[in-house]
Order: sequence, then structure tokens, then C-alpha cells
Amino acid sequence: MQALNDSPYRRFDPPVPGTFAAAIAMAAILVLALCPGAAGAKAHAGGTLSGSTSQGNPGWIKVSRSGLRIEGASITIAVQCPTGSFLLPQKVPSLSLTRGGRFGATLEGTSVEEGVTLHIFETFSGKFNADRTSVWAKSRIHLDFQNPDGTAETCDSDTVTLHATR
Repeated sequence: MQALNDSPYRRFDPPVPGTFAAAIAMAAILVLALCPGAAGAKAHAGGTLSGSTSQGNPGWIKVSRSGLRIEGASITIAVQCPTGSFLLPQKVPSLSLTRGGRFGATLEGTSVEEGVTLHIFETFSGKFNADRTSVWAKSRIHLDFQNPDGTAETCDSDTVTLHATR
């Protein structure tokens, strides 16, 4: 399985001439002095957020102390199959966050057990608020089973959302 932690949101640091850099530094100092909460937002960015999915199942996301990474996440997802539904835990080990708090990963893999080929496709993405105290995430699990006799079964969770807070 390959995790794609890259996001279409890239950090852009343009070159800054000397006098312009001094003006920006002064503005940053004024913002921090006049808005004491602005400096504290990142200091408290870490921690675990928990909530419920659109299916009514539990989920949690743990954010690093710096607020720049997801250190782990787990969401319980109901997957619908022709023969019935079952619950699967979607586990996310680690993801980078963009400066704006966005994240995303796609996992895909194929395995063969006792002649049955299983192809799994998972997505997990979302966005935190500025101080990392609330997150909206969406997830999906899709499974394709191919039996040795040629019969196949497809299972899908459709898109499941998670809203989690501290």
C-alpha cells in the first residue's frame, strides 16, 4: 500500500527584499503584541480530537504538539456488501498537515488469500480549523473480492464524514 501525503496545497515562500522584510517583521511583532491569543494557538495545537461519523460510529484524530502532523487516526466505518454490512476500523498512522490545516491520503493494495483476490481502496482527507480544536474529515473504503470460481463481490462504504473536537 502506498500512502500519498502530498497535497495540492504547497507552501510558497517568495524572496523578500530587505526593507520589505523589516516591515513584515514589525507587523508580525505588532500582531503578536496586540493579539495575545494568536501566539498561543500553535502552543496548544496538539492533542486528540474525538467525535462521531455520519454513520454514528466513533472516530478520533491525534495531532502532534506542533500542530503540523496527524500522529494517528482511527475511524469505524460500516461497509455495505451484497451479503450484508460489517464494520471496519480505518487506521491512519501519520500524515502531514498543510499550513492551512488540510490533509489527505489514499491507500490502495491487493492481496490473495486462499485463492480469493482482495483489492482495497481507501481515502482519508479533511481540514482543521485554525487552532486545531475542530476537524472535518471524510473517508471511504471500497473492497473488491474475486473468488477462484470467477464470482466477484464489491463492498463500499460510500463517503463517510467525521466531525471531531477536543
